[in-house]
Amino acid sequence: SRGNHNQGRSDSKPKTKTRPSNTCPKMNEPQVFFLFLYLVYLAIIFFFHNTLVMYPFRLLTTFLHEMSHAIACWITCGDVRSIKVFENEGGVTSYVGGCRLAIIPAGYVGAAIWGSVFVMF
Repeated sequence: SRGNHNQGRSDSKPKTKTRPSNTCPKMNEPQVFFLFLYLVYLAIIFFFHNTLVMYPFRLLTTFLHEMSHAIACWITCGDVRSIKVFENEGGVTSYVGGCRLAIIPAGYVGAAIWGSVFVMF
């Protein structure tokens, strides 16, 4: 019969190599080292986050957050009146003028940028 070209074959799809489901890809040495450092970092943060040792770093993070608001204010032609960082790790940036649409989210965006700068250097 001319209509069925797949006579005698059970599967018309080409066979592809597949990895058995019970194996996982191996990690190379840099990946293992990165994973180790990341786990050490998580352990340090978990055990020391609310200690006196980390308190200055939390204040620095708050200051950089508030400074990012101030930088966005200056970039958008506003005037920064004051930056205050409190003992409870809170802060306030008082400003006049500028573009609030840029100033308000700048604290979180700026803190992330500052964090990446510290990691790079």
